[in-house]
Amino acid sequence: QLIFVNAAALLHAPLNAARRFFAPALAPAVFSISVIACLLFMRAGFTASLSPAQKITLLAAVASASGLAQLAILAPMMRKEGYCLGLSSPGRAINGAQALALAIPAAAALAQDQLSMLINTIYASFLAPGSITAVYNAARIVQFPVSLFAASAVAVSLPELSRMAAGSGDKRVNAATLELAFKTTALIILPAAIGLLLLNMSVSRTLFEHGRFTYEQSALTAQAILFLALGLPAFGANNLELAYGVLEAAL
Repeated sequence: QLIFVNAAALLHAPLNAARRFFAPALAPAVFSISVIACLLFMRAGFTASLSPAQKITLLAAVASASGLAQLAILAPMMRKEGYCLGLSSPGRAINGAQALALAIPAAAALAQDQLSMLINTIYASFLAPGSITAVYNAARIVQFPVSLFAASAVAVSLPELSRMAAGSGDKRVNAATLELAFKTTALIILPAAIGLLLLNMSVSRTLFEHGRFTYEQSALTAQAILFLALGLPAFGANNLELAYGVLEAAL
């Protein structure tokens, strides 16, 4: 699944450069749709003869297949835009070494989110039962507006910034484009942060308090949402700053 998803993610850049944003942004939803469909399939009783281990294996296989489906959706679009797909040695590419060097700081900056989640999960394992689930659920809620709006602003603005830099090279034009991206992101991120700070308990109960998910677990999740929401504006801005930093390094 990681191989397929990384290959699909690689196709996002040239498609975004060609001003094709809708399909690359929608493609990752195939993962969630596939997993949800598989779970509904199991709940309907079609997998009653399978053991729990076999059901987990089936779910993992569906998740892996979803990565391949993403790749299958984007690859024809690449060819339609005139890009050729093929395998080659990264070291033989003209700017291969430079691209890898530029990817290192970007990867390090993006890794902070995963590292933070790992530390939070380890810490939560020493707390009350259900704390790990609370941290995970809260992180998904807080990252929703970031993924939906901040990441979208990056996907749209970075190709335009690159195009302007390659043309006029006027940093004032680049700054105006970046400022517009920040304002557009703030228009959504700030109200989302305030809403989560004020309605964390209501959000938690509405989304998660079903089945064996109790009120106490909702309260635990709401506390995690509260503190993660405090960093939501900075988290959204960081996505834009990272994109602009990579562009500056490339220039």
